[in-house]
Amino acid sequence: MKAKMRKGQKPPEPGEYQCQKCNCRFKPNGNKLICPECGSSKQDELIPIYMENDPEEEQMYSEADWHGGD
Repeated sequence: MKAKMRKGQKPPEPGEYQCQKCNCRFKPNGNKLICPECGSSKQDELIPIYMENDPEEEQMYSEADWHGGD
């Protein structure tokens, strides 16, 4: 069951973010995306970091997701 959110509000995407204001890397804690160092909550300053071949992401998949074929 999903938590009740206000209309138009959604939780931050899971992953790691970097604050452009203070260069802090962090993972979101809770339903709000706020930098723990400087307290910035502006979406244009909090950039999601793309991590290729992230082992934590691969743990979410099952063998059914890795089917073969052409």
